[in-house]
Amino acid sequence: MYETVEAEAEVVRQVYAMYAEPQTSLGDIMRYLEDHGICKRDGKLFNRSRLRDMVINPVYVKADYQLYDFFKAQGTNIANIPEDFIGTNGAYLYSGDAEKRKSISLEGHTLVLAPHEGLIDSQTWIKCRSKCLNNHAVAKPIKAKATWLAGKIKCAHCGYALTAKIYHCKTKDDNRYYLCNNKYNAGGCHFGSLDADAVDEIVFEEMQKKLSEFETLSKQEQAGCNLQILKLKERIEAIDKEIASLLDKISAANDTVMEYINNRITALDAEKKDLYAQIVQLDNSGKDAVEEITGYMEHWDDLSISDKITVVDCLIESIHATKDSLDIKWKI
Repeated sequence: MYETVEAEAEVVRQVYAMYAEPQTSLGDIMRYLEDHGICKRDGKLFNRSRLRDMVINPVYVKADYQLYDFFKAQGTNIANIPEDFIGTNGAYLYSGDAEKRKSISLEGHTLVLAPHEGLIDSQTWIKCRSKCLNNHAVAKPIKAKATWLAGKIKCAHCGYALTAKIYHCKTKDDNRYYLCNNKYNAGGCHFGSLDADAVDEIVFEEMQKKLSEFETLSKQEQAGCNLQILKLKERIEAIDKEIASLLDKISAANDTVMEYINNRITALDAEKKDLYAQIVQLDNSGKDAVEEITGYMEHWDDLSISDKITVVDCLIESIHATKDSLDIKWKI
């Protein structure tokens, strides 16, 4: 039994601090608590299930904008506005009508700020939450698998992100194409498709040319990162305003207009999720930043997609593509 509330809070902090270490398992923590005579509130020993429930519960987190980004990127419904996430309050996660359990997926659940103060900083909480999730896709912020230009390449016609899609063929090698999210999700753009391999080759050659201007190029600490995040958040605000405007038109809409409104909102919501995922990636980019870029291009084929994305983020702010041209905006 705990003599004070602070004594119980200290046990929670200790559990999070231990589990945040990469090599520490819930079993390790359970044995440690047992060896030191640390029990639950009811005087019984901790088990894995109770520890797991503890480290995935946002009731203990100090909810700040990084936590907001994390949940938003996973498709969670958030009841509070971003400005409410000031790093003080804990939070509640409700299942509602979500199709999957909270332990497997955060999509479709609802996050609400709690009236009490949190105990655990958001970075530690996210690290523990991610580590404990069974589903790998939820354990980490959304990452690209089909292209190292994820988040950089846009449609020059409408400004939406281009997504790399892989088409499997039985009789020949698989093909990759860049498709416009606006057209792909809502049919709102006339952009066709681009051969992703050809585009990647052109961008790689342009990166080599750009780097040839420098002897050594080092990534400055978070240089340009905050500006990019601000731009992404400005776009998110614009999307929210457009969605609100569309919702206002529903009462007077006929069937044709309603179909357009539904398609447009679906496309805008998909873009928002993509933007939030980019924000999370930018927030975390400083931890694994490439210190020097020189030499990476010589071993490009040996790099993982994640490492290639990190290098590209050092060099390129955006790429706007049409069928006939690529407009690269450089950071250097």
